[in-house]
Parts: sequence; structure tokens; C-alpha cells
Amino acid sequence: MDRKNRKSITLNEEKLKAEREREKDKKNKADADLDDEPRKSDGPIFPDNGYNNEVLNITVDYVEYLKRAATAQR
Repeated sequence: MDRKNRKSITLNEEKLKAEREREKDKKNKADADLDDEPRKSDGPIFPDNGYNNEVLNITVDYVEYLKRAATAQR
């Protein structure tokens, strides 16, 4: 990303490869740091609360509407 923001880049192939390797190493290190973070696997993925229940009800209504609309078109 740093290279993208610069106005000029080196045309020397070895220097360019070295820059790419450094950027790749930085990205890999950043990705590895993200993987080390603990995840909240103890809780439910979709908690049972009022908001999520309403989302599910709206989704069910929408799917039923789509089924009726497809049936009417046939």
C-alpha cells in the first residue's frame, strides 16, 4: 500500500523485489497477529433476543411473500 501512494518507484529489479518481500512479510505478520486473537466461541452465533427475533420474523414473512409471488406468476 505504501508503494501505491508514492509518486515514483524504483526501476531496479532487485530493489523492487526486496520491497515486495518486505511488504509481503509485513502483511503476513499482520495476518498472523490477527489469528492470535482469542475468539468468542463460547456464546451463541445468533443470540436469542428481541432484535434477532424480529429479524427472523421479517425474513420469514419475506420468504413467504416471495413464494406467493412466484406461485401467482405461474
